[in-house]
Amino acid sequence: MRNSVLRRVAATGASLAVASVGLAAFAPSATAASGEMTFNCKLLNGFSSADFTTVADTDLPASVQLGSSTPVNFTATITIPEATANLARNFGSTVEGKAAIATTINDAAAPASVTLPATSTGTSGPLVLSVAGTADAAYVADSAGKKTVKLTGYNADLVFKNAAGTATPVDAKCTAAPTADTTVDTFDVIDPNAPAVQATETTATTKYKKKQAKLVAKVEVLNEDGSAAAGDVKMVLKKGKKKAKASVTLNKKGKGKNAFTKVAPGKYKLVVKYKGSETSKKSKETLTVKVK
Repeated sequence: MRNSVLRRVAATGASLAVASVGLAAFAPSATAASGEMTFNCKLLNGFSSADFTTVADTDLPASVQLGSSTPVNFTATITIPEATANLARNFGSTVEGKAAIATTINDAAAPASVTLPATSTGTSGPLVLSVAGTADAAYVADSAGKKTVKLTGYNADLVFKNAAGTATPVDAKCTAAPTADTTVDTFDVIDPNAPAVQATETTATTKYKKKQAKLVAKVEVLNEDGSAAAGDVKMVLKKGKKKAKASVTLNKKGKGKNAFTKVAPGKYKLVVKYKGSETSKKSKETLTVKVK
């Protein structure tokens, strides 16, 4: 009976410690701590299982330059519920160990190795564990664009020690819960040689052709330096709950037009949205059109 109780306590304590190690690896924002993430952990070769959460953070900047190499450091604080913490305290007064963390950056493997320093399990109340570590390799920015770091799971080897110094090894394998948001960080890789992105101004005009019951909408989109913007414009003509939509591709002069047909007299709203491009920012104009 005593051995059975010890196994259950060991399993619970392991899940608690593994959560503190594994979930610490990454956080979902370069500028703020993560939300809670839940992982399903199988302990002692599947003898037991448990779910734990953590709040973590990385020191990844909001952006890095193309071709740069950036070390990834992280911290995390894990709060363990009192009931689970008390079971762990029955088995050991300290816990320490290592974990291999399975992470990806835009679906490419980016693993981390984590160490949990010897940490007291305390005497009462929730158990709060703070951890820190570094990714196995620096992140090399080999392509420009937005990057997403995700955490898919981790394998941990923990050691519990009691007051007499007896050490008990415990293994754990953890995977993200099906409903967990595994996004742990996002950042941008900037190409310093890329063309500057300019602000734009979208200007729209309309003309109603009564005989054809047609409303011709013209648009011009210019960059802040006066050059023509390129790309597509979305037009939406609204009257009450009725809508007419059109997509227009700008010509070399940054201009385009569309004819809305079967337009009866009345008051309309025309929304013209320029979608932007690699060198031009989005912009829009809204007009109130009175058709007589």
